[in-house]
Amino acid sequence: MKVVKSLSIVLLIVFILSACTQEENTPEQTTPPDSNQQDLGSDEFSGEEAIPTEPPDLSEPIVLLRDENGILIGSMVFPEPVLRVGHFREAETENNVINVRSGPSLDSPISGQINYRRVVEATEVVNGWYNVTVLSNERSNIITGYIRSDLLREYSEEGSHNHTQLGSEMYSEPVKLVGALSIANVREGPNGVYDVVATIGRGQLAEATELVDGWYKVTVFPGMFVGYIDSSFLVEHLESRKFFAEPRIDSINVRQSSGEVITRESKLVDVRELIPDIEVYLIFATPDNFTGRTLYDRDIFLLQEGTARKLLRAQELFKQDGYRIKVYDAYRPSSVSGILFDIIRDPNYVARAGTSSHNRAAAVDITLIDEFGNELEMPSPMHTFNSTSHRDSSAMSAEAKKNMDYMASIMRQSGFTTIQTEWWHFSDSDSSRYPPLDFSFKDFTFRFVDDYNERGA
Repeated sequence: MKVVKSLSIVLLIVFILSACTQEENTPEQTTPPDSNQQDLGSDEFSGEEAIPTEPPDLSEPIVLLRDENGILIGSMVFPEPVLRVGHFREAETENNVINVRSGPSLDSPISGQINYRRVVEATEVVNGWYNVTVLSNERSNIITGYIRSDLLREYSEEGSHNHTQLGSEMYSEPVKLVGALSIANVREGPNGVYDVVATIGRGQLAEATELVDGWYKVTVFPGMFVGYIDSSFLVEHLESRKFFAEPRIDSINVRQSSGEVITRESKLVDVRELIPDIEVYLIFATPDNFTGRTLYDRDIFLLQEGTARKLLRAQELFKQDGYRIKVYDAYRPSSVSGILFDIIRDPNYVARAGTSSHNRAAAVDITLIDEFGNELEMPSPMHTFNSTSHRDSSAMSAEAKKNMDYMASIMRQSGFTTIQTEWWHFSDSDSSRYPPLDFSFKDFTFRFVDDYNERGA
């Protein structure tokens, strides 16, 4: 009995040792992968790599693919809000505004609009549309909705004068800016609810002294208008960038004294582009004139093309003697002539509305400057409406008479005529060919030229 019991114990030990040896020598079995169980992440594209399940590295920029039209592909929720700024191709928008819609589709109703430099905060992309909040300190007027992704681009602190400035700031010295839009309103206060006090056009100079809730407090030149303008309507002033009015061509019906209606042609040009070294100080675009008011919306030096070419001829002749022309007035809208006549009421000095050669953009009020920019002595100050401005005034000095006669001789030689009562006024000898006009200076469009060389243009 003891022998059987001992044998049983020996056999059990051998079995255990054998089992242990078999377990150590058997390779580990793994379950074959099941393709249907793979974690492809939240964006599944056939044939693409799986998106990692670990949290994204927020130190790296978010990169999204765009289609051939610049629209983001697919959808994504951003780990944290990102800043974007309005951007567009001109052919795809109207009036410099971008629509904000209630949903991510062109079929969704428009819930608001932003201008093309407005900064927005985006939280996600939904089928190629940003879900945005328009940033503003005016919390009572927050806009939320969707903007198509090709109409926004990444916000950058660099060149920050090119889009909406956030917050408020006092500047230690004035910041020079220029208008970015064809026309934009300047208001009494830093909000769109305030009254409009003036306008600013593309390329028109302004100086900002502070930023108030995203609005610049500015002085607009040369009219010296003071007010507030949405900061996205202005861009940085660059000395190398010049703005010129596009030529304007019109056919105008004119009723003659006989009652007959005829058509006259007009082609207004920006003379600064034709004569880049001419000195321009349009006095009625400033308050520094006899009315004490700014009467022109901005200082655009416009003439009929034929008149401008005659003035170019005169400028070249003056330069041969070391002088240049300084222009105080040129094209004058008929309505402004009416304002001036209501004040002066003397046709010897100011013509009635629609009757002046200035209204036809075929006359200039000028003087001459030397190589240092100093005005030559003339019979009287500009726009002195009394006998001292007459060409036969006995009050003028010999030097003033010499300068007046010299200027008149060159201008006549170049195709202009004079009048007896104003030494500064010269009309194109062909002025009757052109129609009287009453275009506002707001009615012109502008283009800019970078790296403009004033001497070589």
